[in-house]
Amino acid sequence: IPDSAELIYNTNAQNPLTYSANSNTVILTTPSLSITKSATKLSVPIGKSISYIITLKIPPKVVAYNVIIGDTLPAGQNYWGNAKRNFKSVKPIVSGNTVIFPLETVLGPFENEHIVVYSFTAIAESANEPFPELQTNNVYATWDVNPDGPEAPPISTSFGVYVYPEEISRGITLQDIKEQTY
Repeated sequence: IPDSAELIYNTNAQNPLTYSANSNTVILTTPSLSITKSATKLSVPIGKSISYIITLKIPPKVVAYNVIIGDTLPAGQNYWGNAKRNFKSVKPIVSGNTVIFPLETVLGPFENEHIVVYSFTAIAESANEPFPELQTNNVYATWDVNPDGPEAPPISTSFGVYVYPEEISRGITLQDIKEQTY
């Protein structure tokens, strides 16, 4: 009777699952999907909009199942609309300050790296002193290595935009605002 065994199961060309009887450890090697975030502006006055761009990269020959892209806006910003996936309008789920794009049931496999671009507009509604306030939001992606799981490790990144009162952008300093009497 053998007292050890090892099994390698390839879910797709780059996702080997290794089961070993020598330990209780299961090793899951997943491909490196990547996510980045940017904005059309690095600073914005209160009351103005910001367009965010999220880029998901899928390596060649990788299949990503049940992909969910979510973005949590910071306090002081709210979803304003104009959500798109690869420049075509989509309807995300918005819950509080979280924007969740529609589920992607299957992405891949592709011969070359594949890029999916998501975008939306938010509005800067408030900021706290000291101005400008750096407001950071977080974007994440979850996905499965097979149609029914298991889930790959989630990926995430963050991006910050400076928000300030519009008066400061007109050449009025914060000191001028503090000294003003009503």
